[in-house]
Amino acid sequence: MFLAKWIIPLVLGGIIELCMIGMLVLGDLGANIPIFLGLYAISGVAYGVGIWLHRDISLSIIWIFAVFFRLTLLFTMPSLSDDIFRYVWDGRVLIHGINPYLYPPNADALAFLRELSIYPHINHPHLPTIYPPVAQLFFAIAYWVFQSIYGFKLVVVVGDLLLGWVLVKLLHLQGKCEKAVLIYMWHPLVVVEGAGSGHMDFLGVLALMLVLWAWHTKRDGLAFVGVGGAVLVKFLPLVFVPVLVRWSKGWFPKNWKAVLWLPIVLVLGYLPFVFMGGPLWGSLGIYTANWEFNSPVFWLLRTVLDDGLWARQVIGGIFIAIVLTVTFWRLSPIAAGFFIMAGFVVLTPTLHPWYLIWLIPFLVFHPRWGWIGFSLVVVLAYEVLIRYRSEGIWEESGWVWGIEFGTLLVLGGIGYIWERMFKCCMS
Repeated sequence: MFLAKWIIPLVLGGIIELCMIGMLVLGDLGANIPIFLGLYAISGVAYGVGIWLHRDISLSIIWIFAVFFRLTLLFTMPSLSDDIFRYVWDGRVLIHGINPYLYPPNADALAFLRELSIYPHINHPHLPTIYPPVAQLFFAIAYWVFQSIYGFKLVVVVGDLLLGWVLVKLLHLQGKCEKAVLIYMWHPLVVVEGAGSGHMDFLGVLALMLVLWAWHTKRDGLAFVGVGGAVLVKFLPLVFVPVLVRWSKGWFPKNWKAVLWLPIVLVLGYLPFVFMGGPLWGSLGIYTANWEFNSPVFWLLRTVLDDGLWARQVIGGIFIAIVLTVTFWRLSPIAAGFFIMAGFVVLTPTLHPWYLIWLIPFLVFHPRWGWIGFSLVVVLAYEVLIRYRSEGIWEESGWVWGIEFGTLLVLGGIGYIWERMFKCCMS
């Protein structure tokens, strides 16, 4: 009993922490992808064992190690993604009273803002920003307070930890074991993309989980205010609107007054940028029409249809069908969220590893080994950096797709068979 409750959890947490320290020592992860993936794989195995034994692990130990993991990578310079440099740049632009949707970073009008620590690292400097208003407000406040990459990462880590706290509250409301929060708090990808790279997606997911908490505690007005805020961080939570509506038997919204808060929040969010003049969407249209990465489903459709636009429309139609189906089934928002986010990560034309942050919190409530395995091995997409760093060539490898989606199918199948056998044995 002592071994299962204390020694094994300490060993597992210690292994993951040693891997995080290894990444800290490694420094530039993008320049050392094979070693990074090796460390990540070891932490992933320890994490998997931790999930299997999570009911025997103290909630206090889960939290203590979760904080250590994040503090370790907080002091690394982001090297797998350069998105955070765009965040800092947008905050700098907005602080100077300029609409960040108006000019790309390389515009002459913004030449006076350029310096050597941020501007040279901005991705796609010929394109204006794509991030919505509340994200821009966060960028501006974080820049005003910290004016550093590490300050931005600290805010993301705080949001990440708050997200874990909200998950514990939701688990309690659902009558589930609160220790299942380990699935999120110890996930190596969560630590790497949050404390390591500082992705602002964590703030959007935090807002979404607060929305689900408000809905489950029957604070519908607060829920729709929150979903408006979440959409203004990243547009994806907009698809949750149908499942947050409390439909009558005749499909009339019973909480329609609460729903009215959504357009009000969206209008208020964009209003300051209307007064600043210029466009409101930046290069969002260019991103949605042209970006693609790590998506075999999109690649297959584009190849068969011989048209990227048609492929995107088909994918959009399938995704809308998923949202409408879970709405028709009248699933709770948490259960619906699992299917919606699972559909998103499979269908999206662009699947960066950090996009899995939108799915992993739902795995806390619906732990499926296929999806847990997929959320771990998706980090293999960074293999593309090996050749890009050495030759400047961005070229994906088919074997990465094979491992990613093969893991999903194989572990998913094994999990399904295991559950069926277990139920048969119990019946």
